[in-house]
Amino acid sequence: MSRSSVDWQASAGQGACEWLPFVQKQLDAVASLRAGWDSHGGPSPDARLVATGRNLVECLARVAGLPQPHVNPTRCGGVQFEWEAGPRYFELEVVAERAAEYLYSDGAAHLEETGTVFEGESLQQVLEYIRRVGAAS
Repeated sequence: MSRSSVDWQASAGQGACEWLPFVQKQLDAVASLRAGWDSHGGPSPDARLVATGRNLVECLARVAGLPQPHVNPTRCGGVQFEWEAGPRYFELEVVAERAAEYLYSDGAAHLEETGTVFEGESLQQVLEYIRRVGAAS
């Protein structure tokens, strides 16, 4: 089944963030990792999870002014996007074909919040956390 980035819901502008091509190349690199990539026997990234991550980040990139995420493979075959500035940190980890878990922390405010977002749901909370991290830089 073919899906597009519009499966994730976010209020977006018409253009894409200039960082999107770089992040897409990072996702290509993650997708090409072989089993054992982490020297601890980690599995190859699951192509479905990488595709979900690609769709998710393409949707986020349509929102003007968002900072560029760091892209990392996860030890369970997924992909994770991270934003960090000063005491604020946000991660968004694709954990299933249509789901991502998130963690937001603000060390200065002694705050930590977690949750899950599913394809088809609004990404407004995710965008708010990313903006908070971006405001700290």
